[in-house]
Amino acid sequence: MKVFIFIFLLLNSAYASMDSYLYTSTYGEMSYDLVARERYGDIELKVDNSLSPIWAGIAGDIVYSAAPFLSLSAGSQLNIGWNYHPLGIVELVGLGLNKRADADDQDDGVNGWGLDGVAYNIHVGGTLQYAWNRFIAQIYNELNYFAYTRAEGDDLWYYLGDEGMNQNTFNHRFTTFIGYTMPEKLDLVGVEFSGRLPLYNAESGSGSVREIGYKMDISLMANYKFNDRWSLMTILKFSNGLEDPITSEYERTWGFDRVQFVFAWRM
Repeated sequence: MKVFIFIFLLLNSAYASMDSYLYTSTYGEMSYDLVARERYGDIELKVDNSLSPIWAGIAGDIVYSAAPFLSLSAGSQLNIGWNYHPLGIVELVGLGLNKRADADDQDDGVNGWGLDGVAYNIHVGGTLQYAWNRFIAQIYNELNYFAYTRAEGDDLWYYLGDEGMNQNTFNHRFTTFIGYTMPEKLDLVGVEFSGRLPLYNAESGSGSVREIGYKMDISLMANYKFNDRWSLMTILKFSNGLEDPITSEYERTWGFDRVQFVFAWRM
């Protein structure tokens, strides 16, 4: 909360904008983001503060509009996570080493409970964007270094409730979005393709990077605009998840992932 107040006082001026987002889904996730932006000519500064039941984070980006169709960005992200059993019913894993040894027990081997380490991300990227009539398209590519302070060498680790196959690696990430805008309450529909591939382990070399392939998502999106400040985006997501993350084959299978809801409030 102190971070939220500090960013609000720092950037909430006549030339700044503040947006608030609440994320929830059928997967059980929930998080709240407060995003502050300020523009200086062709340069935009963005700070994103986020909080969920199992993690909290802050991210900062500098975006340069090099041309109407091209923008370049650089930034970093810092997250802390904690793991616990609410009422002893379900295990929530925000951040921790993956020491699984039992393929039949998805929760076996989470090393570390309570406040447990820091995950950080340093990235550079570029966005190509195009608009024609009511159609819009965006292609984003990013190179990042993603790491967890308790992981060493080829250690695997969990991040924000995922399948626990992260390593301290350089990664390629991409997002492609094609959409159609309308002057109606339902003002945007579209489809997004995204993926992430580990490239190189800076600590132990390329040979220790798990051959898990691209983690891919296909998302169908629709945004409903209540008024100029409030909107709701519904996202139907499909992913090529790993059949069994601890086997050496790392076979991926496409299937339904989740329905996600994003409530946005533009302050």
